[in-house]
Amino acid sequence: MDEFILSLYPVNYTQTPKGLSVPRIRTFFRREHNTMKNILFAALLFFTCSRAFSQDYGVWREGDTTGFTPRFALTSAVLNGKIYVMGGNESGKITPGVNNSNRLEMYDPSSNSWTTPKTTGTFTPRQYLGSAAVQGKIYIIGGTGGANGNEQDKVEIFDPLYNSLAPAAKMPTARSALTIAVIKDKIYAIGGINPLVSATGFLSTLEVFDPLAGASGTWSTPVTAGWFHPMARTTSAVVNDKIYVIGGYDGFSTLDSVFVFDPASNSWTALVTTGYFTPRQRLTSSVLNNKIYVFGGEDDNGNPLDTVEVFDPANNSWDSVITKDSMTARYALTASAVGNSIYVLGGTPDQESVYNLNEIFRPSTSGVEQGKIIKDISISPNPADRFISVHGENITHIAIIDMLGRSVVENNYPLAADITLDLSGLPEGIYYAECIGKDFITVKKIVKIK
Repeated sequence: MDEFILSLYPVNYTQTPKGLSVPRIRTFFRREHNTMKNILFAALLFFTCSRAFSQDYGVWREGDTTGFTPRFALTSAVLNGKIYVMGGNESGKITPGVNNSNRLEMYDPSSNSWTTPKTTGTFTPRQYLGSAAVQGKIYIIGGTGGANGNEQDKVEIFDPLYNSLAPAAKMPTARSALTIAVIKDKIYAIGGINPLVSATGFLSTLEVFDPLAGASGTWSTPVTAGWFHPMARTTSAVVNDKIYVIGGYDGFSTLDSVFVFDPASNSWTALVTTGYFTPRQRLTSSVLNNKIYVFGGEDDNGNPLDTVEVFDPANNSWDSVITKDSMTARYALTASAVGNSIYVLGGTPDQESVYNLNEIFRPSTSGVEQGKIIKDISISPNPADRFISVHGENITHIAIIDMLGRSVVENNYPLAADITLDLSGLPEGIYYAECIGKDFITVKKIVKIK
């Protein structure tokens, strides 16, 4: 017998006192159409035409912040499993020339510790900059800096082998709030702000840097097909050698768009996507398992966001992520992926407060489909009427989640192997047991009978 699951799709998730993100219902008819008639129609539609779906899950935890200077409008890049965090705004003030940072600090996820390399050479203080790691070096690009807070065309190379900084070829178009992506050792600088270049200040410029050409690299400006909207404060990610530029601001409104650039054809495409993506700017993202996870940002009213949404380029679809605990709402933050975790760093909720947050997100692709599991966990009896036994190894947390994503039973354990849970207080229905261990997440279905 086929299993049908009700989901008033797309959904968004809000924070609860227990820390589990819970669905805030949205129907296809958009937020303004929230009458009972529409809800019942959506329910009927999904019961009749939608099979079981796979929901994205994740877990948040806190990393060390000792030695990490609070700042926002910063950038990060990964080399040899270590995260290098650079530049930003340390003061929370917006006075040009006062608040630009040239901090360069390194986080080692394997030891959960921060260090500050003693560098030689010059790193120009700046914020709203970008960076990229290529062939064992980090390229620090653009931003706002200088005594007058001007947009920068500077490119500086950090070599961690010698802890040295050196200038590289300047970017043809000075700009800040740009986004950076790397494909096949070439660096793509996309969009950004420069009031001296554009009447609106917002750019659709795409320039390509080959750091391996010549002594200091070479920039080029390819002729592109298609159309890319002038914008800044976006995020970008690379999947299958294509660049996905997500969200941002165009001087008029906060965006929910997804543009994809294909270097093979030098062409832009504005994607038509399914699901719901919260319009946001000054957001960040990282890729794991060929999915793009988007974190934080600022909505059209200037509010900081704590939502996690995931984009799947395989079917151009958006989904929200149910998480245990949550990130701190903030924007102008940065994120880098190492191993199976994403490290979400820095940021601000208001351009006055300055954060040195190090919040670590570990996604689970197990979803709610019983056949897709990360760790071998057994639950018996199932169907259950009262007590269930959970058997596994190194279980540290179990949450029983109902069909609305609410945690109805939740407990922590000290690396347990056999656990008994009392479900007698729960009504009949389908539930999911989210079992979290030292290095795994498993979600398995439970059928509760009277």
